[in-house]
Amino acid sequence: MSPSASAPTESEPPKKSACSATISRRLHPPFTIGRQNGTNILPVKSSALTIFDLLRAEATSLVAEVEMFRLTAFLRHAGTILLGCGCFGFAAGAWRSPLQGFYTGIKLPVILLVTAFGNALINGMLAPLFGVALDLRRSLAAVLLSYSIASILLGGIAPLIGFIVWNLAPLDSSKQATRSHDALLLSLIVAIAFSGVIANHRLVTLLRQLSTNSRSASRLFWSWLTINFILGSQLSWISRPFIGAPRLAVRFVRADALHGNFYETVAHLLKGFFAAR
Repeated sequence: MSPSASAPTESEPPKKSACSATISRRLHPPFTIGRQNGTNILPVKSSALTIFDLLRAEATSLVAEVEMFRLTAFLRHAGTILLGCGCFGFAAGAWRSPLQGFYTGIKLPVILLVTAFGNALINGMLAPLFGVALDLRRSLAAVLLSYSIASILLGGIAPLIGFIVWNLAPLDSSKQATRSHDALLLSLIVAIAFSGVIANHRLVTLLRQLSTNSRSASRLFWSWLTINFILGSQLSWISRPFIGAPRLAVRFVRADALHGNFYETVAHLLKGFFAAR
């Protein structure tokens, strides 16, 4: 047998075995960006998303970020949350004192990050049941994307909160201080609600790209909101105060932080409200 007959030619590269092809597919899965009319959209290259990319929230860019989520992306989103929520928290707590602003600037980002991990863990298990292509890593990436968008918006609103704090009545008069506290609290609720609505709208767009149908995306989205509410409200209750009551000393957390819970307090408030009527 001649050497030319046994050796593979340059035009015919050696074929891979079935085993090596299977291993290659598992280590390097095909990268597709969502689905459209039952067909995969063409892949795009993923690069680090800027603030403007997050605010534009184009579907292909968000899905690419989720698919290519790695440690560097986690650190980038965590830094965005720390900076945006930190500035917002400091502006809100500075009405009581600069120390309270420093405490609130630490607690708000920590609450969001802890909620993100809890949400990602639960939704990473629920997503396959709803028909959405999210494992634990992709679930964490999607949550952090949503929180990053909200944090950028809150960071942008922080100067407005600072302006409101600057023009509120000081803590000298108890009646005026109570009114200032209530006005500031209402302003914070409006700001957080606005940022949350925008971020969740972007999240729905992302989930629809990752799911086989819009109904599956909607189911996962509502479970997402439910988990956010349960975890976020209770963590916020434990971590209070954020603004600081005028008659109480400045603290990082209250001495009775683990006494009662958010839902019990809401139930007592509703009971007292209807009993008074």
